[in-house]
Amino acid sequence: AHILIKQMVFIMFFCRIWRSIMDEMYDIILNEGYGMKLKSAARTRTCLVCTTDKGIFDLKKNIYDENIVVFEGEIKKCLKRNGFDGVIPFEETVDGNLFYEYNDCRYTLEAHKNFIQPADDGKWDYMKAACVLAHMHNASFMDSFVCERKNYGRLENIYEKRIIEFKRIRKRIKKDGVYDKADMLIKKYYDYYLNRAQTALEMLKKSNYSLLSKYAEEKRCFCHNGFKGENIKTEALSGKIYVDNFGKASYDIYVSDLAYYIRRLIKREDTNAGNIKNAIEEYSSVRAVDGDEKTTAFAMVVFPQKFMNLCNEYYNKRKVFTFDASVQRIERCTEAIKKEESIINII
Repeated sequence: AHILIKQMVFIMFFCRIWRSIMDEMYDIILNEGYGMKLKSAARTRTCLVCTTDKGIFDLKKNIYDENIVVFEGEIKKCLKRNGFDGVIPFEETVDGNLFYEYNDCRYTLEAHKNFIQPADDGKWDYMKAACVLAHMHNASFMDSFVCERKNYGRLENIYEKRIIEFKRIRKRIKKDGVYDKADMLIKKYYDYYLNRAQTALEMLKKSNYSLLSKYAEEKRCFCHNGFKGENIKTEALSGKIYVDNFGKASYDIYVSDLAYYIRRLIKREDTNAGNIKNAIEEYSSVRAVDGDEKTTAFAMVVFPQKFMNLCNEYYNKRKVFTFDASVQRIERCTEAIKKEESIINII
């Protein structure tokens, strides 16, 4: 008991010292970086909520490199300037930068908002979010490029490479002749997924994907690439939706985001084909989607990107045992076929 008490005293002392060091660091960041005096701070899962002499702000340690942090900051500024106010721009430092660097780490500062806590099941308002996505796309363009994250114009090449690799995997399985569980899954669903991949590629070739890509390049259009529940936040007081976390954003055609959103809804257990059809219609009511964009978006939904990525991940690294996480994820993909088919048939 005496030893346990000593250990607890040491831990409490260490925590107090550590807290003092961290408070001093945050005070330096806010004072030297943003010209603010820190009064108090409270840590949350995603940030440090700082009460300062200039208001309440969220201080975040950004995991991305300098170019991406700047890109994210410029995206928020552009969206605001172009009429979309569902974002919280980064506060500029005293030197006019979008982040403050301290001990080789980049910190960003945003005005604090009281957001509703996400539901335990991760559910969000699918229709309202689709509407917000369309409004965001109406403002998602820039005067000039600020980084080299350009994804437009690459899909045909990506799909062709994935199909070739998928065929190579099937050939390797046949050659080996000894099948584990992953091999059996590939054998069983090979024709189905190959047909989907080839259908998607043909759809893409029949659309004016190259023209859509050219437009994206001319207008410097950008996509969020992660528009889903955890990045769609609702302010408690007003009910207004904000979009957060643009760290994966890139220059791309708008329907790339729409296709991503559809795929996320397909993964949800509480959605059906009717819900997803309504979400697409809600998006289209705010931002008109022409025939070529629809064909391209649906090609991106039809293409089994997740399944093929998992196959590549599994077969291009050493297999330790058959029932590892990769195999289980491949299984989950195949279990979603019925739902995916019902949605693909509607769209």
